[in-house]
Amino acid sequence: MDPAAYFRRWRRRVTRPRLAVVAALERSAAHLSADEIRRAVRAAGEPAGLTTVYRTLALLERMQLVVRHEFGDGECRYELADGWHKVHHHHLVCSACGTVTEYRAFKEENALVARMQEVLSRKYRFTIRGHQFNFVGLCARCCERSARIHL
Repeated sequence: MDPAAYFRRWRRRVTRPRLAVVAALERSAAHLSADEIRRAVRAAGEPAGLTTVYRTLALLERMQLVVRHEFGDGECRYELADGWHKVHHHHLVCSACGTVTEYRAFKEENALVARMQEVLSRKYRFTIRGHQFNFVGLCARCCERSARIHL
């Protein structure tokens, strides 16, 4: 979907800084902090400040266009939501080096998550509209590094 059309559908003003924030997220394969987004927006020629970026990200979250993640490094990171040029995925987060790997679940894993959502929904009379999973551990490189240190 065209970002400008998405803003209009939500009855929000279409502004150059808002479009620049979406464009920065579209161009990146990484999970960006607000400051990284601000730098990308400025590099693209839009003089947006950090306050504008934070306000835009908050709006995009409410519009369900952006997902905010906290990977344990003390900084919120953002990515476009599933369905916006992305497929549903989870994250593998290395607690040593901070590397974040996107992980796409397979059929049997999706069935397990669907069953879990069904049980939780029924048990708590709660309508689940989505979920996020972050698996925290050590990446292969940090496992190897740790094994060499302990030899």
